[in-house]
Amino acid sequence: MKQDRIRVLMIDDDERLCTRCAVRLAGRCELRAEHSRAAGLAACQGWSPDVVLLDLYLEDDEGFTAESGEPSGFRLLEEIQAEHRNLPVIMLTRERSHTLSLRAGRQGAFDYLCKPPEQEELLRALRFAYTQARLRAQQAEFLRDVGRAVGEIDAELQPALLRVIEAGRALPMGADHEVQVDVRLIAATNRNLEQAVAQGAFRADL
Repeated sequence: MKQDRIRVLMIDDDERLCTRCAVRLAGRCELRAEHSRAAGLAACQGWSPDVVLLDLYLEDDEGFTAESGEPSGFRLLEEIQAEHRNLPVIMLTRERSHTLSLRAGRQGAFDYLCKPPEQEELLRALRFAYTQARLRAQQAEFLRDVGRAVGEIDAELQPALLRVIEAGRALPMGADHEVQVDVRLIAATNRNLEQAVAQGAFRADL
């Protein structure tokens, strides 16, 4: 099965490392490299990457560097997440630090890799981040669809749904007897259900 080419945005001021990563990932990922905070943020907005590789100690164009005592990558991570909440970000650094790794995770980074990342390790991390982001997006879309379906369910079918929820029993299509089912229903809708109940279009007990 052919795998999708992952669009990877690498925000790192080490141009040689960016070139090495691009060569190693060629044919499997589409890598775009930016070397400053401003260019990285612009690419997040205009290029729509699937995954971001972010240098923890980025010498950005505002003079906010490691010398200030605070890794600049954490601030940029917050800025990316504020505008692109579901975009996975993998932090890159030459510093092996359990403390920084934990902090990156607490602040929402998907992963934390040491430079230079080993070729197969980097590819596995990118594919895993990409897969998890797609699954989250599909789950969110599914829940939106469920919400719309619950709000639009025909009045004649509502008693059947209520019986499944309350009694935990259902009659499969084509069967002549009910079976026990374990149902946990999560639903949302953009319809005004109170109004639908008042109009007799939706059951109050459902």
